Amino acid sequence: MLPYISSIFDAHWTVYYSRQNNSLEKIPRKQKNPWFAVFANRIIPGLGQLYADKVSLGIIFLTISLITLRMDDFFANILFLTPLITASAIYHVYHTFPHQFHPHRHTYRSILALMVAVIFTWGIICNYFPDWLHQKIEFFEIPSESMLPTLAVGDRIFVSQSSTYQAKRGDIIVFRTPEKLKQLEPISGDFFIKRVIAVAGDTLEIRRGKVYLNRQVIEEPYIAELTNYEIELMTVPPKTLFVLGDNRNYSFDSRDWGFLPESHVFGQAYKVYWPLDRVRSLL
Repeated sequence: MLPYISSIFDAHWTVYYSRQNNSLEKIPRKQKNPWFAVFANRIIPGLGQLYADKVSLGIIFLTISLITLRMDDFFANILFLTPLITASAIYHVYHTFPHQFHPHRHTYRSILALMVAVIFTWGIICNYFPDWLHQKIEFFEIPSESMLPTLAVGDRIFVSQSSTYQAKRGDIIVFRTPEKLKQLEPISGDFFIKRVIAVAGDTLEIRRGKVYLNRQVIEEPYIAELTNYEIELMTVPPKTLFVLGDNRNYSFDSRDWGFLPESHVFGQAYKVYWPLDRVRSLL
């Protein structure tokens, strides 16, 4: 910050001395503009107070602002402090100027109040909304053909996160790479996407290209083609899932690396949002 502020003054004095023109504005000004102080505080809270010769308050605002900016990175629940400090500094510095600088004081006060409200609201939105959105929704891009025809390479999807989410049969889920999968495919990536076929306690069997869930054939209109492999009757262990790709014969899934621990589930894929001609719900 110090190099930034010093460079502003240096630029001013460089221009002033190079032109030797007494009509140029001097720093500090003899008659100061309250709106310059307002916008200086919009850049960094406290600059406006320094400009208005309120040095002590300027240092206090600057110090609090810098401390808050650093703490925001570690404590998400104090993100509201930065816009609050900015709004307070702006409102305060405007009212430090005498009445003679405000020929239309009531009008300007309304404008200032609106400005302060907008700055505070915008700061809250910018600070909190991305964090809230990141907690609720993730954005993923499909890297392979394992989920064709439902998902194609390059499709971008929304994935909903929730600590209470329980995967159900038929859900398309994103999950963190299980340890066994990492051993079989060391560079497979951090996340996979597959469809839940069976949950804990279900019996599963694949024969003659059909999936038998709890001894009943299930209809699967979403698959690319019938499976060309078979799986003997098994029961899904507690706290695990059995997942397959919709492109059954070209998918690296539970038939290769086993059951997926429920703890590895990241969230449920619920919408394709790009490209535009493929936008649709996955629910």
